[in-house]
Amino acid sequence: MGAFNIEDQLTFYGSYHNNKVNVLIHIICVPMILASSILMLSNFVLTDFVPQSSIGACIAVVGERVPGFVDRSIIVNVAQALLTFLTSPFANAGFLVAVIYSTFYCALDFMVGLMSSLALIQASVKSVELLAWDSRTATKYALIVHIACWIAQFIGHGVFEGRSPALFDSLLQSLTLAPFFVVYEILFSLGYRRDLHKRVMNRVGKNILQFRKAHPKRRKE
Repeated sequence: MGAFNIEDQLTFYGSYHNNKVNVLIHIICVPMILASSILMLSNFVLTDFVPQSSIGACIAVVGERVPGFVDRSIIVNVAQALLTFLTSPFANAGFLVAVIYSTFYCALDFMVGLMSSLALIQASVKSVELLAWDSRTATKYALIVHIACWIAQFIGHGVFEGRSPALFDSLLQSLTLAPFFVVYEILFSLGYRRDLHKRVMNRVGKNILQFRKAHPKRRKE
């Protein structure tokens, strides 16, 4: 299975999410889980771990190594902008997660990934704003939403899907792919890339059939 092959990735995740009720639960809960995760991780700011002076020194060292033919004014402006960002509340673990997810999604499908990236960065920005307003309250409610949505998803798998979540077979893959799967489910319902949707569903059907043959006592919705 190709790590950056969108058909392979959607087939993997879709094989665990074929029941309509379970899919609906994920469409609602996955974005909330990701958004609440970003908010909670946004509490961990870079300057809490690395002094501002050290960040500035590192940028200065890198700037000195830039080839001489590059306009120094450009280097200075870039360095100042970078220093401003890295010493701000926006340079946090939540933003890093948003960037990692965005990069992976753009590698899978650039246009859909770009659209998803905008939502992820917006979630990061709003998280910082909420934490600046009242960090304890925002974090508390984010944790409540996070836990509630995970419980709802496990119910979806146990009661409706009749199959354990994908994270039990591939934790990292399922955690990174889940939000993109939700985006694609919505786009597929609107008629986006019908050929891809058909291929994915055909492969998903075969995978589910194999699973049911291997686990005949499992529920077969």
